[in-house]
Amino acid sequence: MDKADKIIVLVEDDPIITAALTERLSEAGYSITAFATADQALQDLDKLAPQLIITDVRLPGTDGIDFLKQLKQRDQSISVIVMTGYATVSDAVAAMKLGAADYLPKPVSAEELLVKIERLFELLQLRADRDRLQQDAERRFALGNVIGRSRKMREIFEAVNLVKDLSTTVLIKGPTGSGKELLARAIHFQSVRRALPFVPVSCVALSPQLLESELFGHERGAFTGAYRRKIGRFEAAADGTLFLDDVDDIPLELQTKLLRVLQERKMLRVGGESEIDVHCRIICACKADLQQLVDAGRFRADLFFRMNVIRIELPPLAQRKEDIPLLTDHFVAHYAARQKKAPPKLDPEALHYLIEYDWPGNVRQLENVIEASVAFCSAGRLTVAHLPPEITHRPPAKGLFSLNLPARGTVDISGLTDAVQAELIRWALRLADGSQSKAAKLLNLPRTTLQSKMRKLGLAD
Repeated sequence: MDKADKIIVLVEDDPIITAALTERLSEAGYSITAFATADQALQDLDKLAPQLIITDVRLPGTDGIDFLKQLKQRDQSISVIVMTGYATVSDAVAAMKLGAADYLPKPVSAEELLVKIERLFELLQLRADRDRLQQDAERRFALGNVIGRSRKMREIFEAVNLVKDLSTTVLIKGPTGSGKELLARAIHFQSVRRALPFVPVSCVALSPQLLESELFGHERGAFTGAYRRKIGRFEAAADGTLFLDDVDDIPLELQTKLLRVLQERKMLRVGGESEIDVHCRIICACKADLQQLVDAGRFRADLFFRMNVIRIELPPLAQRKEDIPLLTDHFVAHYAARQKKAPPKLDPEALHYLIEYDWPGNVRQLENVIEASVAFCSAGRLTVAHLPPEITHRPPAKGLFSLNLPARGTVDISGLTDAVQAELIRWALRLADGSQSKAAKLLNLPRTTLQSKMRKLGLAD
């Protein structure tokens, strides 16, 4: 914001001081309006909408302290600098208790006042930037940005809405690239903790010693290279959320210390002697089956039970292919906007390849493929030619299906027919993005017939 856009109101009954300060602040580039009384200023505040008010304490009519009270009743966020000709501690203390941003004794130094104003506007800008980033984060990590319409994803959304405001530990299980951190952030930013820190830690990226220091912090001299005290992630999370990713890779020697934190809600820095209370909500994520690791002796059973209070399982993308059209549309629009181009139209054949691919890298792999495809797409239509070879190296079968009859002694023709019909209906629903009307057209069926077959085959919600 330019200085000329920063509006300051000065309330001072001494015309000499008013003239001097108005001239100096105007020379500095600020837009300033002066009033001789607080009552006059109050009448015009809504019209002026100042970012800062500078007021004397001793004023005719409403004095500066009562003026400050009225200002804060109107708007707690308004910034006020109080000037006092008596330089009494009581005036300054009263003003600061009521929410004044700063105070200045008279006779006022214009240069000192300018320094205070500049610092105050810098602080206001930092707060505005923080609030904007917070709002951006809340929008970016809203639950609606976790894309999915499949039954499993709808169940996950319902679970998140039920647990988001609890302090209970959550364990998110899912393969690499399935969106575990995105879901954890959605839980945090949908919760009452949304304005508090969200602190992620990857438990696979660090050695045991570094991970311990990263989680719990350390005191100066705790080990070679510890030249100063370090605050760990548990402390940094404060009353917010700590996200522990890849907990299945935490070494056994560190699992005991982590168990104590989850049980006692207390911790010690490495090399420390004083216990520190832990107040953050903890969300864990794993890619492996922790129960299998417990059975193999690679994960503590008591730690698993502490983590596994509320469990949410994210399926691999191959198990929720009906979400692929929705995810694809989202990524196409997102990366087209980032690349400053109109979103290309997705060719049905290209979508068919995307749906049929098994996606070992899950949603992250799909996102990367779409980002690259949009970058190479210049004709307004995203076709098979824009997809990477690993997606398209196997051409679709020329027929609708194939049979391996020599390997069978008998065939249940009724059950086989039902299986083929079910697969065809799933195919049509995927291409139709879940719309039964569109799917019926793809199958050349009346919608009522399609619904009847879906009920018979157990495909109806």
